[in-house]
Amino acid sequence: MFDMDKEVAEGLQIVGDKIAENAEKAYNVMEENTVSAYQKIEDTVVGGYKKVEDTVVGGYKKVEDTVVGGYKKIENAFVEKFFAKEGETPEAAKSRMAQEYEAREEKMRADMEERARKQQEIIDRANNIR
Repeated sequence: MFDMDKEVAEGLQIVGDKIAENAEKAYNVMEENTVSAYQKIEDTVVGGYKKVEDTVVGGYKKVEDTVVGGYKKIENAFVEKFFAKEGETPEAAKSRMAQEYEAREEKMRADMEERARKQQEIIDRANNIR
């Protein structure tokens, strides 16, 4: 009877091992399917967000281009009407005015430095008198 118990125990061990092996295989398949399902969900959600992002950014770009384009037209018309010399394009007038502005700024800086130098000379002479 002892041998039979041993054979039953070995049989049960073999059956248990097979059950464990099949359970592990089933778990691995289930895990792969779950990861695959999560990946599909992630891809769908990210794709949806990407489409929304593209739509929003595209809409913003269209508005920006329209507004900036409209501003440029108004700016060019204003420059042409009030600042451009005869036969001068708005772009050339803007460039000329920018150069004139820089020249005025440079002259103003030089004048300020000259005034500061003269003031310092007056202060130095006054200090030498005492």
